[in-house]
Amino acid sequence: MKTARLRGVLSQGLALPVSILPGALPPHGTDVRDLLGVVKYEPVAADSREVSGPFPGQVPRTDELRLQSALGVLDELRGHDFYVTTKLDGTSATFFRPLEGGLVACSRNWALTREASHPAWRMAERYALDTVLPAGFAVHGEVCGPGIQKNRLGLTEADLFIFSVHDTRTGHYLGHAELIAFCAEHGLRTVPVEHVVTGEAERTFDHSLEHYLKLAQGFYTGTRNRKEGIVVRPLAERHSPTLGGRLSFKIINNDFLLKDED
Repeated sequence: MKTARLRGVLSQGLALPVSILPGALPPHGTDVRDLLGVVKYEPVAADSREVSGPFPGQVPRTDELRLQSALGVLDELRGHDFYVTTKLDGTSATFFRPLEGGLVACSRNWALTREASHPAWRMAERYALDTVLPAGFAVHGEVCGPGIQKNRLGLTEADLFIFSVHDTRTGHYLGHAELIAFCAEHGLRTVPVEHVVTGEAERTFDHSLEHYLKLAQGFYTGTRNRKEGIVVRPLAERHSPTLGGRLSFKIINNDFLLKDED
């Protein structure tokens, strides 16, 4: 389903009666995806010859949950310093250098051959990740540029923007300061940081859905192209009971969904 405006009201879902569920009515709060046969669509590679293997098991996949699906994270974030980054509209790429063996470059779901059409290996060569990336670390990033999505950043050539660094030796992500230092040390670019909210600014910050939706609006810097949205994380990595993993969530720009979503 796509976002639409119906009779002046934003619509982003479909409500159905519980009578569509098979059998007896399950208890309140039951996850009914299995009952309905609902699964998340995971596209396969366009050409299986480009796949060298599965996504590395030591590395978490990147799959930010949208804020509207887990509003409890707002209470978990409240009282903690946090930062906001721009969600770039490109193609996901993950690079992992195991403790033994060579660099692995991945799309969102697969490890890729060096001959793959996905731009991940071009970025690996450009930034010499086979030697620059320390063993035991993985970096998640977004590749943007000409021929990727609609190049809404207006770049003249493809580039890689890192948004997470994972230390597979400890099983933890680097916090904000460590991520920035890591990327600076190894010559990597990060996704744009829009806000760093600390101290008194955090104590008076409006942690409402409406405010975050406003923050998600706007354009990519130097363009008139609507940005896809924002990603919010605490400065120091924290566990989220609501998400069952790291405290991290995205807010999609509703203007982007209405007018630009493919």
